Amino acid sequence: MSSPMRITAGFTQDAPFQPLAQIGQPNPMFYATFFDEFIGYLSGRYTETNTGNGSIGQTAGAFGRALFTTNSSTPAATDISSMQVDAAAFTLASGYKCAYACRFQVASATNCAFNAGLIQTTTTPFTVTDGIYFGKASGSTAITLYVVSGSTVTGSVAMTYTPADATDLDLAFLYDGKGNVQAWAGAGLIGKVTNQNTAPLGYTSKVTPTSFATAVLNPTVALQSGTTASTTLNLDFLYATRER
Repeated sequence: MSSPMRITAGFTQDAPFQPLAQIGQPNPMFYATFFDEFIGYLSGRYTETNTGNGSIGQTAGAFGRALFTTNSSTPAATDISSMQVDAAAFTLASGYKCAYACRFQVASATNCAFNAGLIQTTTTPFTVTDGIYFGKASGSTAITLYVVSGSTVTGSVAMTYTPADATDLDLAFLYDGKGNVQAWAGAGLIGKVTNQNTAPLGYTSKVTPTSFATAVLNPTVALQSGTTASTTLNLDFLYATRER
């Protein structure tokens, strides 16, 4: 194992004329960042949308976990359990990178539907009017990345990775600020790579949409039952960031 690199003067992203140029640490304001790994669930941090007795809350699990459970009182295929940050905070702008990532597993990879990404603040997360997000329909294991502006899909790409029951799935995208979106779906994409000569099991693809949303967007994870039985989604972390 190699030793850590030591830069005794530190390092910074700032240009020489900027106020923090002589401070030898990364500028925490260079990116506006949201991150939660659910070691302790802060319910007031989020707006939840649940059908019936559906719920979201802390559950035991390595690295911290939040458990989504759809309605079990009168279960329907359209029951949802959805989480968004309490206020939208991310925009897409030319010249500024923006990224999203999450890791979760679902009890039934075929039956349920899910959406995960940056979309408009909404209580109907399966009706997306603006944003970039991954979607999977009930009855299918196909995951697609969508770019939506004004309720119109302006770009999309099918991911070739197939999710499995009760197995962690990593989803991430990068908007490069130049009109392109790169997407990842797979297993073990985020975290320490134990063998740097072997790529983790995953897939990456790029799409260049015709336009992007101008709305302020909200980090979102949403689950839909897909059948007349309650189902679950187990969320490890949720992350979004954008250059200022």
